[in-house]
Amino acid sequence: MTILNNDIKSYLEKLKSKSATPGGGSVSAITAMQGVALNLMVIELTIGKKGYEQHQEFLIKEKAKNERLYQECLKAADKDIEAYNGFLEAYRLPKDTEDEKKAREKAINEATINAIMSPIYTMELCKSGVGYIREILFKTNKMAISDLISAAIMFEASCKSTSLNVKINAKFLQNRKEAEKFLSMADNLIVDVSKIVGEILEIAVPRL
Repeated sequence: MTILNNDIKSYLEKLKSKSATPGGGSVSAITAMQGVALNLMVIELTIGKKGYEQHQEFLIKEKAKNERLYQECLKAADKDIEAYNGFLEAYRLPKDTEDEKKAREKAINEATINAIMSPIYTMELCKSGVGYIREILFKTNKMAISDLISAAIMFEASCKSTSLNVKINAKFLQNRKEAEKFLSMADNLIVDVSKIVGEILEIAVPRL
């Protein structure tokens, strides 16, 4: 069962409740999903449209790529919840004996790494998403260019908000060198995504 099996209202009702999940990580992944959905909408509006015949084969391939990305974003939303729950379970392990303490410490470290890699994966999906926008920008329905701009902004928002989970969880890693590696990965992804979004806005906004 995935987070989006329910309708939007039910999802938002759970989101605004005191339940710890879904939280910011899942919301960020779903925001990226909406970006992909906008990509797909624009592609659908262009496939079969007069004046874009030369791009049909290309757009069919782009549609398949974005469909896969959409599914990966959905998995990322669920993985965020799983990572959070795994983190809590590790902290709840017994710590009465030395062996239990060692086992708990190992479990916490593994859960922490998982809770860091999950948002980094979402950030990588955002980078793919804005890259796909750049690929289709001049080959899709001109009347839907504002939707691609909106998609780019959503990917950037998702990437930046997801990075917060990396920063928060990296604090729990005892290996600071490893923590810095993850933080650097997140920072680089933000730079990459923001750069591509900036290029898209510079080209697309004047065409509105």
